[in-house]
Amino acid sequence: MARNIPSLVALRYFEAAGRNLSFKLAAEEMNVTQAAVSHQIRQLEAHLKVRLFRRLHQRVELTGEGDELLDATTEYFDRIAEVCGRITGQQEQNCIQLSVTPLLLSNWLLPNLEEFLGPVPMSDVVLRSSLLPPSEDEEAFDMKIFFSTGEIRQSSFTPLMKDALVPMCAPGLLNELPSRDIDSVITSLRLVHEFDHSWWAQWLENAGLEAEAAQQGMVVNDPTVLENAALLGKGLILGSTMFLAEHVISGRLVQPFANQISLPIHYYLFAKPAARSRRRLKQFSDWLINSAQAFQFQREQLLSGRDSELRVVVGA
Repeated sequence: MARNIPSLVALRYFEAAGRNLSFKLAAEEMNVTQAAVSHQIRQLEAHLKVRLFRRLHQRVELTGEGDELLDATTEYFDRIAEVCGRITGQQEQNCIQLSVTPLLLSNWLLPNLEEFLGPVPMSDVVLRSSLLPPSEDEEAFDMKIFFSTGEIRQSSFTPLMKDALVPMCAPGLLNELPSRDIDSVITSLRLVHEFDHSWWAQWLENAGLEAEAAQQGMVVNDPTVLENAALLGKGLILGSTMFLAEHVISGRLVQPFANQISLPIHYYLFAKPAARSRRRLKQFSDWLINSAQAFQFQREQLLSGRDSELRVVVGA
């Protein structure tokens, strides 16, 4: 009985585009032009009489039909690759490519990664530092950890952990200030910004102050440099309550305002559709979620005694 199957070439191009969520990366993988990928996918959509992708600004998303077809084509091509590899005697490659924010990479992931690599010695993990949300223009990845200042309710994004940014500085900066109310502190101390002025501007607006006051100070592009700038007394930062808690508890940093206005930070895990069906990537995804939950609980326990343990300098 003849099977009603579309062009295998079109299916291969579709699978690569769906797995990467990028026509550009699919073209690079297939060693063809991006126009060729687009053409084959349009033909496939015409044959099936459905839309497989939603074309958005600088990225694409799978439709429900596209997601269903990707599961089938990925399984189909993975099975062929597995059989061909077994026939030729080649071992399966277990490389996992993860894109992650620098702060989480250095403070959470690297210190704990051996927990996963130990019981799964055949897996290699390639870590790429990135601040970008999932987009078509980024390099190839299997999974991505990214942040947002607002909650995202989307089934493909799994919440990992929550953080908050609050003003912090070295205690010596406050000693000579005539007043420690918010206005005086903000106008008297240099602000240290991470990447640009936007987060301080947002914090000032939340505090009922003019956002223009954020247009001063130095700008750094690395969370470690931001942390060191605060510790060295270079100015007032918006620091992570989760990752800088030890510095506040020890007194090396202080939070100068009693009324802690904060900026929420939400971290999410995104797995490309193809990654969801691969066993080792599923293992890694499960480990990331469990490890993040354990880390979040540990941080919450550390911060639970905030009123009695954290050295908060109350505004005069």
